[in-house]
Amino acid sequence: MRPWICVAGIGLLAGTTNPVRAQQSDSVMERGSTTFGTITEITRSQVSLETNQGKKQFAVPDIQKITFKGEPRELRNARDAVLRGQFENARSELEKISLDGLTRTEMLQDIEFYKGFVEGRLALVGGGDKAAAVKALRAFVENPGNQQSLHYFAAVELLGDLAVALGSLDNGIKYYGLLAEAPWPAAQMKGAVLEGNALLANAMHPAALAKFDSVLASPVDDTRARETKLLATLGRAVCLAATGQTEAGIALASQVIAENDSQAKPVLFARAYNALGNCYLQAKQPQDALLAFLHVDLLFNQDPDAHAEALYHLSSLWRELNHAERALQARGMLEDRYSGSPWANRK
Repeated sequence: MRPWICVAGIGLLAGTTNPVRAQQSDSVMERGSTTFGTITEITRSQVSLETNQGKKQFAVPDIQKITFKGEPRELRNARDAVLRGQFENARSELEKISLDGLTRTEMLQDIEFYKGFVEGRLALVGGGDKAAAVKALRAFVENPGNQQSLHYFAAVELLGDLAVALGSLDNGIKYYGLLAEAPWPAAQMKGAVLEGNALLANAMHPAALAKFDSVLASPVDDTRARETKLLATLGRAVCLAATGQTEAGIALASQVIAENDSQAKPVLFARAYNALGNCYLQAKQPQDALLAFLHVDLLFNQDPDAHAEALYHLSSLWRELNHAERALQARGMLEDRYSGSPWANRK
C-alpha cells in the first residue's frame, strides 16, 4: 500500500491531458484532474503552481504526477509506465534520455529519482542488482539539493524495502524511521507498520507488536489512516499467533477479511490471507493454512511481495501434504517471477 506517497505516481493513470498544452506549461495531476500553470515551488510536502486563476498548492500525497514544460518525451513516458507498474518499460525510456541542454533542477531531480526508483522496484521482484539500486537511491536522498524533493519520502521507503530484502534490519528500520519526518500522520503510521513488519520478519515479536499497537492507538481516523490500521491489525494478528495466542490471531485476521470488500481492496486481502495462513501455521493446521495461501495465489496475486510470500509457504505446505509436483510448481513460479524477493532466497 503506497498511494499516499507521490513517486509522481503509484496507481492507475487518472484523467487525461492535452499534449499540446502540456508542452507549453507545467502541470500537476491529481486523481481525476490535471491543473496547468507554472510550478513555482516544490518541497517534500507540497507543490505550488501559478495558474490563470492564481496560486494553487497541492499536497504531495494527493499528486499522481507532475510534468514540466519542455521536458523530454521519454521522461513523460517513463512516468506513465511507472503509473502502470511497467518498470521495464520505464527503465527503457529513461535510458533514452539525453541530459544535453537540460538545465532545470526539478527536471534533473525527476530523472535521477526515477532511475533509482525503477532499478529498486525491479531488483525487489526480478533479481536485479539491489546494491546498485541502494547506491543510486542513497545518492539521491543524501544529496542536499534533493532534501526537499517531492520524491524524498518515496525514496527513503524504497531504501527501507531494499535494506530488508538484503537482510539489513537496522538499515531498514533507519529508513522506515525517516517516514516519521513526513508531515502527514498516515505516512508516520505507515513507517511504524513497515518497521513492525521488518521486526516481525526477524522474529522480534514483542517489539513488532509494540509498533503495531502504537499505530492502532493513533487517534487519526481519515481514509489513509484506517487503511494503515488494517495492516497494523494484520501484523498484530501474526504477532499474537507467534506468541501462542493462535485463536486470537486467527480471529483478528478473519475479522479483517469479513469486514472489508475484496474487490475494492485486493492488496489488503492478499495480506490478510497471508496473515491468516501464518496464524494457521502457528496453530499447526496445515490444511487451513494451505487454503489461506491459495486464496492469494489464485485470487489476490496482484501484489508481488504478498504473492511471493504465499508461493513460498505453498511450496512447503504442498510438500508437507505429499503433493510434491504442486510443491515444485509453486517453487518454480516463485523463482521465475520473483527471483529478487527475499522469499525466493528462503529454502
